[in-house]
Amino acid sequence: MNKNFLASLSLLMLVVSSVGAQQRQTQDLILQWGSTDVRYPRNEVPAGQGNKQWETDAWKGERVNAQAVLWTRQPLKNVRIAVSDLKCGKNVIPASATTASFVGYVWTDELNKDRKSGCSDRPNKADWDSSLVADVLEVRKSLDIEAQCTQPLWVNIWVPQDIPSGVYKGALTVSGENFADVRLP
Repeated sequence: MNKNFLASLSLLMLVVSSVGAQQRQTQDLILQWGSTDVRYPRNEVPAGQGNKQWETDAWKGERVNAQAVLWTRQPLKNVRIAVSDLKCGKNVIPASATTASFVGYVWTDELNKDRKSGCSDRPNKADWDSSLVADVLEVRKSLDIEAQCTQPLWVNIWVPQDIPSGVYKGALTVSGENFADVRLP
């Protein structure tokens, strides 16, 4: 096997553990891994149970992406997200090699009618009403989330070229002013 291949880079799921389960009951907060291929509607509860963990293979020097999905029944104030160091024994991919961004929503009148996110010629424009779609990565470091809304979270990981191969594990933390931090191992 090629030594430049990073065997498996693993950022464990944003599953609500004992603290998270209590948080889920008090705030009706849902946090789960989603798919990077899905544009999550803003005003719908994310479908399904989500994945219990996010796992991918990555080459040294490669950038990999993941998407988590947050939904809340209550308004959340000053929400922030952060990725921890990713560790494999004594080896570390530092948190500085990651970014965590809020996915912003934009108005469109020619995208996502069938929720397959395709662009093409639209002969009958009347068939394509305006809609709000998840599209842009926000540069803001915090934001307020309205009640009954979905907020996708985008994670980038830049795998160092000189990192030893292995299974690297870390966590994503969601914090804010009016709810307890949710740290997902």
